Amino acid sequence: MTISRQRIHVFPQRVDVYAEPPLHVFVLSHQAPARVITAELGGVLEGDSFDTEIIVEPGAHLVLAAQAATKLFAMPGGEARHQRRVHVKDNASLMMMPNVVIPFKDSEYRQTTQCTLGRNSRFITGEQMMAGRTASGEHMAFRAVHSTLTVAREGELWPLYREHQCFEPASGRLMRGGYWGRFSAWGSLAAFGWGPFVFAPEVAADDIVPGPYHAGTPEGLRGGHRIYYGASEVAGGCVLRLLADDMALIQDRITAVIQDLLGREPGR
Repeated sequence: MTISRQRIHVFPQRVDVYAEPPLHVFVLSHQAPARVITAELGGVLEGDSFDTEIIVEPGAHLVLAAQAATKLFAMPGGEARHQRRVHVKDNASLMMMPNVVIPFKDSEYRQTTQCTLGRNSRFITGEQMMAGRTASGEHMAFRAVHSTLTVAREGELWPLYREHQCFEPASGRLMRGGYWGRFSAWGSLAAFGWGPFVFAPEVAADDIVPGPYHAGTPEGLRGGHRIYYGASEVAGGCVLRLLADDMALIQDRITAVIQDLLGREPGR
């Protein structure tokens, strides 16, 4: 298995990047907030192993986005992996815009993100995933997608937050109520460095639940399409979960939430 590495090092007035094919990095702006685009050109193939390190130095600010959706091609005999190590130092911020993951039939993918936060730092990350190439009849035809997120304060023993999202269609759980059911799109957003319950104004108090998943009332949007969503407070931040008939509904809601977050002062 060949490992392709990329490194993004952000200072208050400059950005240093390094990438090995098929990973590519494009710097759009060096001025705060720095803006960087990443890409996995050609999609993700069986045997791919990616290693990403992101360092945001004190006082620097980075907005990181993906060029396009991540396509997980068929992997009949193996899997692909991506490990991210993130360091957001004192008085710095990182917003990782969630990109859409599209798992093809027989694909298997494991993603790990480990983030360390400094004092007064802020961090936003998220994920969006389709149930497969539904237009081609590949609804829940992938083998597995695993995603682990760990967020910790620098120097502290216990993490602020840790989650392991495990999507395995063969288990049958994803098609049950409280999981994906008949929905075709899933999304999540986690924000640290802001106060609790700062998500979009449409998320009323009745929609907030103790657990990190499954909440809300179905909404009829865009010709009857449905969206379920709910937010939960976690140590040092908040988490939002969404399920919808249409990925565009999730993208619109996440965009509104991010705009709301960026318009607030830290800790509020």
